[in-house]
Amino acid sequence: MKKMRPYFRVFIKAKIARLIADLGFRMNFLSGIVGSFCFVALYIITLQLLMPKISFPSWTIKEMWVLLGTFIILCYTVFYLFWRGMANLVDGIRTGSLDFYLLKPMDSQFFISFGDGGGVHNLLLIIAGFFFTFWAVGNLGLSPSAFQWSFWLITLIIAILDFYSALFLLGMLNFHFGYLGEAVFQIFELQGLSRYPVEAFNKLPMVIAVIAIPLSALTTIPTKILINMPISTVEMLSYCILSTLFILGVRFMWFRELKYYSSASS
Repeated sequence: MKKMRPYFRVFIKAKIARLIADLGFRMNFLSGIVGSFCFVALYIITLQLLMPKISFPSWTIKEMWVLLGTFIILCYTVFYLFWRGMANLVDGIRTGSLDFYLLKPMDSQFFISFGDGGGVHNLLLIIAGFFFTFWAVGNLGLSPSAFQWSFWLITLIIAILDFYSALFLLGMLNFHFGYLGEAVFQIFELQGLSRYPVEAFNKLPMVIAVIAIPLSALTTIPTKILINMPISTVEMLSYCILSTLFILGVRFMWFRELKYYSSASS
């Protein structure tokens, strides 16, 4: 436990520093909040307009609201925790400033990922996402047990780590292909697929489904747990095992890549 204290302090200080920076530019801070909530409003309006015209197998509009709440938490947690860290990774490989992170007396992957705080407007949207999910569950007339809420949260954390690992993996491509810039963050262009259940993509061509279904599963699995939808043991085990292997695999690749890294500033 003592070994984790420095990491916790770094995380908290990074978030406090980001809060102070945001409040120093009040117009940017306010515009960030307004812009983010406009995106959420757009998600809600889109779903409201889409559901009467397109039906998703086994999903009602009320169940889709729970899925949307889970998506909002997932999306903006990744933005809040990892967006700036991934930008630091890409720029660090290009400029040689990655050395700054590697020389710190702590885990390099952690320091790159969490060493710079995310925008406070993202934190506000995470909180809003939780309230929206609580409302959506109540709107269904459900009273999930403490076990269901806990299991929902655990699978949601796994989903967040999956998304982060995909970002980190794309960031590591800069070791081999030079500066890829914004191309690394194109996965965020696909994040909207997580707003819809896995069943919506079952009949798509394989080349599309192989991307859409894993992204959709990040929110579908936690939501099914929360609203008592049938979920097979094979489906649950596949989600947990494949996610664990992917997260650990990316971390292994990171340390492997560092063995061949040479500073661009040297």
